[in-house]
Amino acid sequence: MATIIDGKQTAEVVLAECAEEIQALKESGVTPGLAVVLVGEDPASQVYVNSKVRKCTELGIHSEKIVLSKEATQEEVLETVLPARMPIPLPVPFLRMDGDYLLLIMRKQR
Repeated sequence: MATIIDGKQTAEVVLAECAEEIQALKESGVTPGLAVVLVGEDPASQVYVNSKVRKCTELGIHSEKIVLSKEATQEEVLETVLPARMPIPLPVPFLRMDGDYLLLIMRKQR
């Protein structure tokens, strides 16, 4: 028989644990952060990124959202992402770009 879990309660526990770890990092002089590059205006990606930024604010994590035009070239995206190893919410509006290529290049940079 399957066990039903309370997702909200589980999330609260996990977030409370994260908040404690974040506080400990800050007390040791480390400021955790998340930077995200959003390419284009895909509504689902905007909701996803905004929810991450909001959760970072709630937890006391520094967040930075960089928005590039849907007209951005693959080179512009790489120039923005590679120095900071930033995540790119998928899908990306790359009719002329290869999302798999971008992910491959990012993995090789780690």
